[in-house]
Amino acid sequence: MKKTILFFLFILFNTIILNAKIVLVNNEKPQKIVGVQIFNMQKSYKNNLDYYFSLLKKAGVNTVFIRVFQNDGDRYHYGIKTSCKHGLYFKSDKACTVYDILPEFIRYGKKYGIKIYAWIGTRKLSFLVEKYGKNKTFYLSNNRKREGYGVDLFSSVIFKELISIFRELARYNIDGILLQDDYILRIDESASFDALTKYLIDHDKNLSPNYTFDSLPIDFFTWKKDYLADLLNRIKWEVKKINPKIKFAVNIYYETLLDKNKGIKWYGQCIDTYNKLGFKYFASMLYSEQIKKEMKFDNNNYLIMLDNILSVWSNKIYPSYRLIAKLQIRDFKKKVKIDKTFYEKTCRLINKYNVSYILVPFEDLADLDYICK
Repeated sequence: MKKTILFFLFILFNTIILNAKIVLVNNEKPQKIVGVQIFNMQKSYKNNLDYYFSLLKKAGVNTVFIRVFQNDGDRYHYGIKTSCKHGLYFKSDKACTVYDILPEFIRYGKKYGIKIYAWIGTRKLSFLVEKYGKNKTFYLSNNRKREGYGVDLFSSVIFKELISIFRELARYNIDGILLQDDYILRIDESASFDALTKYLIDHDKNLSPNYTFDSLPIDFFTWKKDYLADLLNRIKWEVKKINPKIKFAVNIYYETLLDKNKGIKWYGQCIDTYNKLGFKYFASMLYSEQIKKEMKFDNNNYLIMLDNILSVWSNKIYPSYRLIAKLQIRDFKKKVKIDKTFYEKTCRLINKYNVSYILVPFEDLADLDYICK
């Protein structure tokens, strides 16, 4: 009897301590991020990481976001030769381990006081798509269906596997996780049996996979947004059970920042929802060259739009630097760097509104010239 009481007291004590640590971590004030997002590590840096991180530190970088997933067609970090056609850059039982890159990044990050965030995909991870296929879609207005964007997270089997991957990642001493921009549900997605069954249970409405997306009830899109956020919240807490200090940064589309309803309908995402669930950072994809092309903007129009977005969201999010502006420093396809004079005007807005920022895509140390002065 005495041993039983002591055992339960031990469990209670450890539970209190664990909960206290989680509370302390959650209440820790997030720092302003000056970061670089690494799409591909060049071969020349493989045995030169001390030099690499020393220059990052000298330039004022305090956070590195390193890609830890390998999809079909991606360049390989360090140009390594491997039998993995896709996989992960950390030890995993769920996918091919391309190369265990995190220990060396963590080592030098700690040496130079630079935080390490693992940037990981979700719904479009090639090894998951190859195994499970893509989500079912509704008809478009022209009576055609397009291919789903990624795997169906309404499937409990797929979701459990994704959670397992995040648990594996949480075992590393990383500071945070950046979700790839594939953690969305497009406007015509979620026509699968699993999704429609869950919606029927929640709303007592029977929807047909043969509907066109524009004939769906409005609450279906809100429900998808909430469901997606709830799944991510479950992932977050599974991660924090293993590593309580890990912070999450969610990739946010620029349309979501401009129009809340479009964000919900087009992508199934809403900053207000993620904010209420306690996510620390919102990595806003404010890519100048992409936006100018899509919106048919010139440089001035883009700067006006950026000013408006930062003005609104730096006041809605506290502290303001929980909003991360992802600044495009080169063309994604041609790799040509953007005009520096235009970029310096972007920096003035970043400084004006005191938001965090990341250089995207960061290819080599010469890109440190784009750190905002």
